[in-house]
Amino acid sequence: MKFPKGTTEHPLNKSGKRKILVSVWDFGATHPQSERSFYLCNDHPAKMRPSLARAILQLYGESPVLDPMAGIGTTLVEAALNASKHVGGIASRDPQLAKTGLYSKSKDNIGNMVGQTYLSEMLKVYRECYRVLKPDKFMVVVVKDIQRKWKTVPLGADTIKLCQMAGFDCHDIIINKMYFPSFWMLSLAKKAQTKEVMKTQKFHALKSHEYVLVFRKP
Repeated sequence: MKFPKGTTEHPLNKSGKRKILVSVWDFGATHPQSERSFYLCNDHPAKMRPSLARAILQLYGESPVLDPMAGIGTTLVEAALNASKHVGGIASRDPQLAKTGLYSKSKDNIGNMVGQTYLSEMLKVYRECYRVLKPDKFMVVVVKDIQRKWKTVPLGADTIKLCQMAGFDCHDIIINKMYFPSFWMLSLAKKAQTKEVMKTQKFHALKSHEYVLVFRKP
């Protein structure tokens, strides 16, 4: 198999004729909006890299492809560019609020939920994904840890637990390097690394990676 560019960039693969897939991916410092320059709609603040979606589809995607939280539809567009894939998705963000950073005006929207409420609602999503997926097929979740009240919330680990509760096997855990954090992540990191805060030992490093969690339905 020919692996997607960015998924094999490792010293291990610079020598030797046979490339192997590694668990840290690096697609370079290109802004997601630059990668989506040919999209008809590209005024959305989404951070999903088209190159990342493309790699996931190449390695784990089979027709049909379903994205239950499609956002701007990056995954769907990249899947549709491959004529062999039928795609479908459910928008997870109100397009009229795209530039505000909000997902929806409704408090019931998953994007506006926090804590246990968010996790319990996501468990419903993963259970439904398990229901519609055929045996031995894959579900891929891209997620990153977050910070609230000076504490790190291990959303990656929580997601693995939820998907296992839904019935999935954890097939692989991949780290994808992030070069362009969201406004909120960058703002929080700046506040957490001021001299005053660092004196109290509450500083946090800017999250520059996200998890590509690969699950398989047994």
